[in-house]
Amino acid sequence: MLISNSSRVNCGVNADWEAVLPVQHPQQHDRAALLWPARRCGGHGASRGALDYSLPFSRDSQYRKHYLPALAKLGIPAVRWHDLRRFYASACAAASIPIERAAKYMGHADIATMYKHHLHLFADSHTDDMDRLEAVATRPALVRIG
Repeated sequence: MLISNSSRVNCGVNADWEAVLPVQHPQQHDRAALLWPARRCGGHGASRGALDYSLPFSRDSQYRKHYLPALAKLGIPAVRWHDLRRFYASACAAASIPIERAAKYMGHADIATMYKHHLHLFADSHTDDMDRLEAVATRPALVRIG
């Protein structure tokens, strides 16, 4: 389960993550446990800023202290969290994941949000629909008796 400061998103992890998490995650048997820990505020010595898996991590802190410096080191222009969400929606569309499931994975409470902002990514050529309509149109006519 992925959790932000404002919501919980229940989504699975792939087999590679499943192999690593039991070794490194202190709540490995709790399927509802937070995936990413936060840092505890305050404390002294070794407990200062300790990882706490009971708190959701701070996206703002992660963005400022880790994400932006990593991008700068790689020579990549700054990218917003929202841009990553757009990329994820695009990747779901490219992988042919149905828009309803992608909306669930992205944490949209209402499918209308996904349709409003990301429907164009899930463009459909309508080829299958047109093939089915053509099959109906080219069927031999039924003879009416009576």
